Amino acid sequence: MAIEERPVGDGTGEKGPPMNRTRHMSRRLLGAVAALALIASALMVLGPISSPAAQAQPSCTDNWTNVAGGAWTVASNWSE
Repeated sequence: MAIEERPVGDGTGEKGPPMNRTRHMSRRLLGAVAALALIASALMVLGPISSPAAQAQPSCTDNWTNVAGGAWTVASNWSE
């Protein structure tokens, strides 16, 4: 099977054998998919790191205040 060469000025705007165009288009598509995958991966990693909610302090903390010891169940041993 012979591959048909198209002349440069045949009106299609494309040159070379059809198989080369197909390979070129598939490589461009693969490159675009790889670029999108890289961007999506970067957003998945950097999104939670840069969000303000991930760095926010808790709104309420309870701390143990009885350094001498005591029961964990006594309310006065805890801060509010």
